[in-house]
Amino acid sequence: MYQFISYLSFLTSGLGVFFIFFLGFRFYRIPKTFWLISVIFAFVYIEFYTYALISKHILQMLFLFRSANIVRALLPIHLFFYVRSMLHPSRPIKPIQYLHYLFPIIVTLGVLPDLLLSADEKTHILQMFY
Repeated sequence: MYQFISYLSFLTSGLGVFFIFFLGFRFYRIPKTFWLISVIFAFVYIEFYTYALISKHILQMLFLFRSANIVRALLPIHLFFYVRSMLHPSRPIKPIQYLHYLFPIIVTLGVLPDLLLSADEKTHILQMFY
């Protein structure tokens, strides 16, 4: 059962990559498309992270270790900017609204010690997880 979930996550992330390329090539002249691409990329990254975690392939891809937390923190902000740009296309983004990125910066600083661990330490933590 768990193998099916991991391969489904892998296929979903692959389809997401193709959809990102389609949006990028087809609608590259529309600036709002890039907010949508960033939201879809976050979902694709989380799906690929799920695949790597469930299938234990994360042991060969240690660069993924805890990196999904940063993407999860960025997802709501990019979704907010995308929806806001669709609902209010004539209003520009005010500089004060970029304070939304303060939370992902804090999350990145919190995850940074885990990201900077050596490969042996990451492998040890992951093997204790399994």
